[in-house]
Amino acid sequence: MDQTALKCEKLIEKFVKWAETEPDIRAAIVIGSRARTDSDEWADLDVIVITTDPERLLSTGDWVNNIGEPVITFIEPTPDGDFEERRVLFEEGLDVDFAVIPLEMVRGMLHTEIPPELAVELSNTFGRGMRMILDKDSMTDQLRERIANIGTPRPSPPTQHEFLEVVSTTSGIMLSGPRRGCDVANSGGEKGVLMAT
Repeated sequence: MDQTALKCEKLIEKFVKWAETEPDIRAAIVIGSRARTDSDEWADLDVIVITTDPERLLSTGDWVNNIGEPVITFIEPTPDGDFEERRVLFEEGLDVDFAVIPLEMVRGMLHTEIPPELAVELSNTFGRGMRMILDKDSMTDQLRERIANIGTPRPSPPTQHEFLEVVSTTSGIMLSGPRRGCDVANSGGEKGVLMAT
């Protein structure tokens, strides 16, 4: 396991320890290459956070201090544009996306017919790897079964919007400049934390 993977695992442990004490956070899932064993040192960490109170995690970034030292944090749409995620660059150089999903949406997905467009999105999201790291409501088996029944659609290239979003986000992080709708908050130390306004 490379150094970045070890840092990710430590961060996941800190997140789970914190989330276990938060009644509104019901489940968390690592998706993508970090859920598999083939990620490289440059892979980011993608975490889906299932909660009864999405606004709490999106309205302030203070909670990320329970997990690590944030250098920059901001809100942006998830790649599919359906939800929002808190993006965090931690001092250790880890880039983490916390996609915040309402619990009622997940429960609905488990118990109702999934429209074809949503089935493709779910298969693309979870088909690239998924590892349940917190499950207070015993949803793991139901979720795995539901995802397995969707199947694997043919991969499609990113849309122009998706491609430009990745380029824009990556450029913004690399330049470490404030983004529209964000302020740099300094908590008395030398480094600032970019918080969504």
